[in-house]
Amino acid sequence: MHLRLLAIMTLALLIFPANLSAQQPQHFAVAIFGVHGPDKYAYLGPGIQSMLVSRLTWAGKLEPMDSAKLKRSLPVAVASADQAEQALKSLDIDYLVWGSTTILGDNASLDVNVAGKDGRTLTKQGSMPLSELIPGLEAMAREINSSLFERPAEATAQSEGKTAASPIAGGQSAQDKANPLFQYESTSDQGGVWRSRSYPFTAEFMDVGDVDGDGRKEVVLAEQSRAHLLRIEEGELKPVVSFALPKRSLMLAMNLFDIDGDGKEELVFSGWRDERPLSFVVGWRDGKLVIVRDNIKLHLNVMRFPPLYRKVLVCQDQGTNDLFDRAGVRQVGLEGPEPRVGVKLLTPTKGNLFNMAYLPMGADYKIAVIDDDEHLRTFNSTGSLQSKGEEEYNGTSVSLEFDKMAVPGMGRTQERNREQWFYFIPMPMATVDSDGNGEHELLVNLNISVAAQLFERYRAFSQGEIHALRWDGVGMTTLWKTPRIKGTVMAYRMADAHNNGKQNLCVLVTTTPGLGSARSLLIIYDMAN
Repeated sequence: MHLRLLAIMTLALLIFPANLSAQQPQHFAVAIFGVHGPDKYAYLGPGIQSMLVSRLTWAGKLEPMDSAKLKRSLPVAVASADQAEQALKSLDIDYLVWGSTTILGDNASLDVNVAGKDGRTLTKQGSMPLSELIPGLEAMAREINSSLFERPAEATAQSEGKTAASPIAGGQSAQDKANPLFQYESTSDQGGVWRSRSYPFTAEFMDVGDVDGDGRKEVVLAEQSRAHLLRIEEGELKPVVSFALPKRSLMLAMNLFDIDGDGKEELVFSGWRDERPLSFVVGWRDGKLVIVRDNIKLHLNVMRFPPLYRKVLVCQDQGTNDLFDRAGVRQVGLEGPEPRVGVKLLTPTKGNLFNMAYLPMGADYKIAVIDDDEHLRTFNSTGSLQSKGEEEYNGTSVSLEFDKMAVPGMGRTQERNREQWFYFIPMPMATVDSDGNGEHELLVNLNISVAAQLFERYRAFSQGEIHALRWDGVGMTTLWKTPRIKGTVMAYRMADAHNNGKQNLCVLVTTTPGLGSARSLLIIYDMAN
């Protein structure tokens, strides 16, 4: 009996070797895309590369090669079929995706090619408005998945994370589908809101991303002296590791950004010492957090820039007579031993790398700026001022002292009988399409404090509200807001902190229930029922 079974198994191996080998995943790489157009769109090269990698990955079937190895082996764009064939052989992979995009005015064209070591090739070309570049890439990725890789449509939809892209279905109003917490006064024990336990430290900064490269998002809370890495597991926000920050500068901002393309997001700290910027980067190496870049003499921040609205690392230098260099905000790369300062972003009056956000408006965009008095200014895509609000948004207690009577772009106040001025760094703004109709809202925080209204230097806000503002053709108006949040709102992000494929509104809050007993907690709001 055993001999007969063994014979059958041996015969099966001889007859179906291809089926067995097919169980092993194939590997692919996407070369950085060439960009033909104005220098300000240079970031599209790695942006398109990253997007195609995520759309073509098919777990267990088609997997990308190590991104760090690819960056070392193929650091430039592939420009011809001959170069693609050589790269395919040298990388020892099954498929190579390469191509370019051309930007001309408000229009873009895409040229996407696939070369396989089995000799199969595929070319997709298309033209579209610049604002439709992302849907165009999505469509090409679906065609490649179905026609070349014979991938089921449902598997492609899962990899694209469509449930996260539009949490509220189109065709129905926000009143019908938006979280009821955003429409009515309510209590936190209703559905749609999650709260962490509180921790005994005062976190000033928060971000969400994959720090250790395992595919799951972590929550980073940072105070002036220590960074805390946590993860939501089994319904609880659990500490993973903490890291003591160098006591050499005042922390102004903290963002997560993958500086070297290895799939792990580093903690980018923008610091200040002796009236000069002094920044550094902390990363996950060999199972722990370590400083990977130090003594960067630039202000650093992360912004989402059109048309892809993916993360871009930006910098700004110290000005000669001002707090910020009037040359404006520039893209920057930290891959090499020295910062590589790139093209300038449009920086409107009173704008700087800490107080700006880009709000998508169909094929166009607005630029939101928190000005000197923490009022919201809205500019069009040419830098012309269109409106100024009366409310004060995104105020924080993170301040600088500076011997200057007028510094553009920072909130300020002056203590009596002193020459020093205080400049407050506003918390970053965020954008969201909360009802899935293609119109984005700008998320801002309204700090609420009677004492702050009476004393200009009083920055301990007792309550706050996150407001979603939408452009109505004349100015920014409130579409919805959260219930009043008890405590000081320190930061907020749109992120998938639960690792369930859904983008949620994550809010960092600090409370002070007693003298010297400040605590921090995370509140997460669902964006749909």
